[in-house]
Amino acid sequence: METGHAKNVANFQILINSCNGYGAAYNPAKNRIKIANLTTVHQGGVNALQLVDSKLPALDAAIADRQEAYGGLSKFYTRIGAAVDASDLTAGLKKDAHAIIKKIVGQRATPKPPKADSENDKTHSASQMSYDQRQENFQKLYELLNGSTGYSPNETDLKVAALQADLQILTDTNTIAKTNYTPVANARIARDKVLYAPEEGLYDLQNEVKKYVKSVFGATSAEFKQISGLKFTKPGKK
Repeated sequence: METGHAKNVANFQILINSCNGYGAAYNPAKNRIKIANLTTVHQGGVNALQLVDSKLPALDAAIADRQEAYGGLSKFYTRIGAAVDASDLTAGLKKDAHAIIKKIVGQRATPKPPKADSENDKTHSASQMSYDQRQENFQKLYELLNGSTGYSPNETDLKVAALQADLQILTDTNTIAKTNYTPVANARIARDKVLYAPEEGLYDLQNEVKKYVKSVFGATSAEFKQISGLKFTKPGKK
């Protein structure tokens, strides 16, 4: 969608240039479609796009770090599952650990009920694979194993201390990613107000300009044909 917004702003500049080229004949009564206001709105659009672009690199980097941190969980925790089985944990604790591990790697703790094919089931998956959920389940697994004397593997990366360090990495990368999402989201909200606010936004203004030019020069005029072909898109509008 970022490219669509940029195209709108670029075409709005072409629209303004065309209207400027009509000279004194372009003389609308509405202040909001006068050249001065159109120019102000265009610059606001440029600034809004630049603000979003300035916030994206930090978010992209944070997301990449989080993906790397979480990427190996499924494969790694099959090893932990095997370590749990080979440990001196009680049968009950082993069962609890495996239930948590299944959630971490994206398997259901219990089989999906038959005929559970409603739209609600499709939308709200029980796989619990969101980053927050995986982090929470990792925390539960760590606390279970940390509080149990029967889990003491010799492999360094499977020891409780290593799991604690892994948990910290997952927590930190998830927090940083979520923290960096907010500035981007806020910048996009500000951008959308400039571009798509009713009447005063760039999208509605270009429609008004086209209607005005059509009224002045006519539907078959070269002036109207010059700008009527400029394409503008609006999120959610087909």
